[in-house]
Amino acid sequence: MSFFTLAVGSGEMSDAFIPPHFLMGVGASIVTYYATYFTVDKLILPQFKSSAFYQNLEKLTPGKRTAILTIFPSTVHAAVHCFGLPTLIALGYSEGHNLHKIAFYDEVWPAFYQGFFAGYMIADYTRTYEDLEPAYVVHHVASCAAWILSGILRSMQWQTTLLQFCEFSTFFLNLRQFFLTSGYPSDGTTMTVTNLVFFFTFTAVRVVPLPMILREWVTSGFRDMRAKDGLAMATVGTMFTMIHTGLQTAWFGMMLKKLIQVVTGSDGKHKNKGEEKANGETNGEASTKKED
Repeated sequence: MSFFTLAVGSGEMSDAFIPPHFLMGVGASIVTYYATYFTVDKLILPQFKSSAFYQNLEKLTPGKRTAILTIFPSTVHAAVHCFGLPTLIALGYSEGHNLHKIAFYDEVWPAFYQGFFAGYMIADYTRTYEDLEPAYVVHHVASCAAWILSGILRSMQWQTTLLQFCEFSTFFLNLRQFFLTSGYPSDGTTMTVTNLVFFFTFTAVRVVPLPMILREWVTSGFRDMRAKDGLAMATVGTMFTMIHTGLQTAWFGMMLKKLIQVVTGSDGKHKNKGEEKANGETNGEASTKKED
């Protein structure tokens, strides 16, 4: 018996309203989020007061400063999913999830990772809600609701786990934000390479799978969920699927438009994004951190 078989389990259901491991994941995620945030803010960064990142960070308004600091718990969150069970399930190493993409639900470690994802959304929203743009409010609230509903119904674990694997692009988004805040010129080599890597990883893990996700839902997902959980819940599942598709498509469109402008030279004069942030100006691109 392989380690993965032991880690995933048999998919047997308990009588609990929501899986205990899911709740454990929520708690662990919230604790991890705030522990990472305050460790970086209070203990680590003060050791680097001479760095450009720290100096520019201290010039920001409280809300923008908080938004920048969240890249650190965001990176930890991404690492948990990308180097854990969600990646193995997304790559097809769980036979139960492969065969029954709606009905199969494992209440042990896959549920824990689901809870960890939901807990991050809760912690990040409570930390940054005052400065979140409407699209990111929708993203956080809808994601958290979808993951909790999945735990309650014991449905759609394959779908949610696949989206947890999408956190891979978050590494490069946060690296991009770190460089911008450190004052790297947006038209320099470092930022150009980082932007391109982020664009292609975002495309690979978030955009390329969309047709497969939609096809799976249209051809069998909606039908299977309606049979298992009823028409109302299947309709809610459709709503969550469309919200995810719409948000990822919109963000991809924004990045593609910017890429075309850069390639064609029609984006105007580049500005130093790190200096913009230090002056407290709004950077719409930086706010895309909330796509995780």
